[in-house]
Amino acid sequence: MVKQSTENDRLTWEEIRTEHIVQDEWIDFKRSAYRFPDGSIFKPYYSYSRRDYVVIVASFADCAVQCYAGG
Repeated sequence: MVKQSTENDRLTWEEIRTEHIVQDEWIDFKRSAYRFPDGSIFKPYYSYSRRDYVVIVASFADCAVQCYAGG
């Protein structure tokens, strides 16, 4: 039996290659290539993700500043 394609199938991108340009504990920069449903290749596709974090800055009466950054 042949599966009928749905609208979602016609919109699906297939990731065919990914290279991590920078990857550490805080950020991940990637360069990828995707195949579209019509067979054409889209490259380069750059993306990034980052970890959740918080920055707290406290200033004091004597003009001192203290900073905390953490995830």
